[in-house]
Amino acid sequence: MAKRVKEPSQREILASIRKTTEKERVEEAEFERQIAALFEAANWSASRLPDGGRTRPGDLLVKRNDLGRERRYIIDAVSEINPPRLRQAFEDFRHSIEQKKEPDFDEYWLVGQYFIGEPMRKMPRNDRRFRALDLKQLRELLAIPKPKKSKASTRLGKAVLANEKEIYLAIAGLILQIEAKLEALRGELPNSDDGQSRVAREISGFERMKAELERIREMVAAFKKGKAPDQEVVKATKTFRQGVEEWWTNKSGEILTSTAKGAILVSSVGLLALMKADSVAAITAVAAVVNGGAIEKAKKIGRAMKRIGKQALTEEAR
Repeated sequence: MAKRVKEPSQREILASIRKTTEKERVEEAEFERQIAALFEAANWSASRLPDGGRTRPGDLLVKRNDLGRERRYIIDAVSEINPPRLRQAFEDFRHSIEQKKEPDFDEYWLVGQYFIGEPMRKMPRNDRRFRALDLKQLRELLAIPKPKKSKASTRLGKAVLANEKEIYLAIAGLILQIEAKLEALRGELPNSDDGQSRVAREISGFERMKAELERIREMVAAFKKGKAPDQEVVKATKTFRQGVEEWWTNKSGEILTSTAKGAILVSSVGLLALMKADSVAAITAVAAVVNGGAIEKAKKIGRAMKRIGKQALTEEAR
């Protein structure tokens, strides 16, 4: 005779749910934002619900118009759907129904990234106002295709996929170097017309370089999200590389005698190398800086700026 499995008590169910770790809560908050984005992509409206306890369970209220009537759905986002969570969610749903003569929602959905403990009843007591869905089922219900992974058709695109974090760091550090140089130039107050024209030209050149870097960063992000082909990254990077090469061709003497400019050149070619977009001309320019003795100071500045850039990216991610 098969041994009867003891059903968990209400206290055991609650204790199991309370064991949710801080990490799981963060993951569920991120999953909640992902679910809201899916509904919005399907032209539903989604809003965050305040914590209402058992009288108002759920994380999101989503709405849509159906034949001229507004339908409202309570969404409870969880990292995984297991038997204790399913039972507790259904009991909270029933409690909220019983507390109100006219519930202010049509259905209650428990949505998780996946199911654990199959088989299980996904519609307890056959109540059609309650259902449990995993992420795949929700996508199918909303008719949202699974996002496509970015595909690289170029050497540069493959390098971006392989070195994405390093590329972002290199761009951030290089932009900081350029901003420091711009600040120094704006602090110069030459008296002569020639001096003022020189400063204005340099400021214009570094501002253009900064804008080109920001464009590369924008195109890399769009490519990674599948919103732009890698040819757009190639185009933006080619523009930047040509600018660097022209700068060296026209201003090599100034670059060789300026530690800051030498550092910017070295960092620029380093970025191009990360993206597999460096050229003979760019490498030759760096070799000239090395032979000119400016490389050690340039390296020190480059390392310092890289650390600052990494810190800036961390703070931006917060």
